[in-house]
Amino acid sequence: MSTLFDIKNAAVNRLQTLVGSGLGEVIVDNYREHYLDRDIASYPAAIVLGASVEAAEMLTNNDNVRDVKLDVLVVMQGDDLSDGDVENLQEAILNVFDSSDKTFNLPDVLGVFPSVSQPELVVYADKRRVVFTVSLLVKMAYNL
Repeated sequence: MSTLFDIKNAAVNRLQTLVGSGLGEVIVDNYREHYLDRDIASYPAAIVLGASVEAAEMLTNNDNVRDVKLDVLVVMQGDDLSDGDVENLQEAILNVFDSSDKTFNLPDVLGVFPSVSQPELVVYADKRRVVFTVSLLVKMAYNL
């Protein structure tokens, strides 16, 4: 059975394919520090947050479908952006989840459906950052 940890690792592996061609680095959140307090070595950075189960539906007495949500917070430097940089990165991240195997090659994953939030400027400790969230809705079969 696919676990939340397996789903998170699969998302990290997909994002790693963009390092050097859109992303500066991929970070797995350790829940110990605020994302703007992190020592980010290379921008833009994708910070993979923890997964949550948003809904569950019973199909039969033995089978369930869970809606797992996994968020990826993308942090860009706000001072060095050109027109289209944010939208191009949003599209590249969506494409890596849309154009690849929609099941993460995990046996219990039925599909991965990405969406992206509106970007916003965040000013924190004299740092200007543009942030947006990529949300992955992962449909997962669960046998009781």
